[in-house]
Amino acid sequence: MSTSIKEREISNVQRTSLPAKKRDSLPVLLGKIVVWQLLAILFVEAALFAAGLGEEEIFRLDPQVGFKHMTNKRITWRSEGLSTSYFNSFGLREPNVTLAKPAGTYRIALLGDSLTESLQVPLEKSFSYGIEKDLQASLKKPVQVLNFGTSGYSTAQEFLQLKNDVLAFKPDLVLVCYNTRDCFENWSPPDEVLTNVRPAALHLPGGKLVVDSSPVQLWMRSPRARGLRNFDFFRQHSRLWGLLAAAELDLSMHNEAYKKVLFFLTKPGKALRQTGSELNAWIKASLSGKTATSNGSAGFQPASEKQSPKLATSTPKDSTQATSEVDPVKPSPKPTTTTGGANTYRELVERTLGSLLFEMKNESAKSGAQFAVVALPVRSALSLRKGIEDKFCGMNYADELNMLKQVSQINNIPVIDLQAPATKLSDQDKDYLFYMVHLTPFGHQFVASQLTPAVERIVTGKETP
Repeated sequence: MSTSIKEREISNVQRTSLPAKKRDSLPVLLGKIVVWQLLAILFVEAALFAAGLGEEEIFRLDPQVGFKHMTNKRITWRSEGLSTSYFNSFGLREPNVTLAKPAGTYRIALLGDSLTESLQVPLEKSFSYGIEKDLQASLKKPVQVLNFGTSGYSTAQEFLQLKNDVLAFKPDLVLVCYNTRDCFENWSPPDEVLTNVRPAALHLPGGKLVVDSSPVQLWMRSPRARGLRNFDFFRQHSRLWGLLAAAELDLSMHNEAYKKVLFFLTKPGKALRQTGSELNAWIKASLSGKTATSNGSAGFQPASEKQSPKLATSTPKDSTQATSEVDPVKPSPKPTTTTGGANTYRELVERTLGSLLFEMKNESAKSGAQFAVVALPVRSALSLRKGIEDKFCGMNYADELNMLKQVSQINNIPVIDLQAPATKLSDQDKDYLFYMVHLTPFGHQFVASQLTPAVERIVTGKETP
């Protein structure tokens, strides 16, 4: 017993004589936390890379057109379909593209928005790839189709894209693919959605067409834009960011609470003024015993409910593009709308669209390229689904196409109407053309089958633009 007590006493002495474990200093502790966090992020990035996730961030900011495709980047698109692509150094999906046109090759440039961009399907199932293969077989010569389609692009953006980028590739034929509401997007002011950051175009009667990038440049000075630019490296390379970006784009279009946050980050001054005004109205209503009804923010209204933009009375000082003073477009003598203000708006939209196409045709001709417009089939006019609007500013797609054809006829621009043959399909096939709003592989096959013979007539001179 005495031995056991003595052993315990010796053990207690030994324990008390051991030096206490030294704690890490605060800087060392913070350093370890940062290192472990970085390792965790790298692990997540590696896992996402292996799974092919987080590759849907596709835009880089541009002070003139608003945004362009990123370059040298792998893209896996999972919204309405699935495709894996690689944006080359020109931001194009097509492989082995050189700026210089290969000898003996007939080169076609496609311009348009997401319906043309075709990220919802693999490249080899897109209509641009289809017409390339079909034309090579029918013409018995090398044909190269370069698809410059970019989600959200308006006709004004396509005009700047044509001048600044596309014509450097020396295309033999330029095809502008029209989608519903393209003409109205030439007036759409930048808001909280990245793909709505666009220059404005306007052609006043007796004046000249002006394409003004100042709305884009103003947006670029917003906290939201500065934040995105500060994270350019992560936007380009991080798959974790890509996952967040895909969710963010969806929220920015459909979640009202998130729109309010982005609206504050985009226009903090206006957001604070509106909040103060709404709070003041609520206080007054509460004191008077009435229930306050909030009108909400104008920036949060869906596109179909936004008011028409105010008409400019002079050329903006920081206009980035201005054309000659010719007036190639006559407004429709009988606008489809009824009120005077709406008539004026519709006429100016029509005049601006016609002037943009007129200038695009002229720029193409200077470069030795033919020019034509393609009216793509759209779901809202063929197989309407819940949540999709079929009218904008009192006009449906048929009204837009009538406008498009009228201004194109005045300017001797061929219009390849792919909406007309689509209306002859069965109801089931009309539905099969689309996922939600974008084309399925069946839809791309249909477009290619209709577009190829029309393009062949232009190439062979049977239909001369």
